[in-house]
Amino acid sequence: MCLHTGTHIDAPAHFLEDGHSIEKTSLTQLAGRCCVLDLTQIEGDAITREALEQHEAVIEKGVIVMLKTANSALSTTAPFNPKFVFLHISGAEYLRERGIKAVGVDYLGIERDQPDHVTHKTLLGSQIPIVEGLRLGHVDCGRSYYFVCLPLAIQGLEAAPARAVLLPL
Repeated sequence: MCLHTGTHIDAPAHFLEDGHSIEKTSLTQLAGRCCVLDLTQIEGDAITREALEQHEAVIEKGVIVMLKTANSALSTTAPFNPKFVFLHISGAEYLRERGIKAVGVDYLGIERDQPDHVTHKTLLGSQIPIVEGLRLGHVDCGRSYYFVCLPLAIQGLEAAPARAVLLPL
């Protein structure tokens, strides 16, 4: 099985030479209060700092942030779409500055067309786990949730499949 199939978590070792592997990712970073941002109006483009600043009131220190985008409308059985909505480096820097615990996105990747994978490196280098492949199409934005996402704890891997659960508060 490919480690990056379906819902999965990227550990720092995914892109950082000295990054830790998945079994060393703190589970406390993958459980907690969560906000789901409605970014569905952004189609085939980047989620920038400016787009995230519109949600500043809910992006608090220590929160887990889920990015619900137009990707949620894509079929899970369709071929990979290289024009998916992605998190721009400016958006990743903003989330890091806000002090979030983790970030999740509704497609198999969080970035595209960015040389040297700067979004991954910015987040993972700040010990912010990335959850990719979430199914957020049915999730209501604007509510408070408790998020739990547990990766398979297989030693030495740079990512792992995971089960993600979003519970309304």
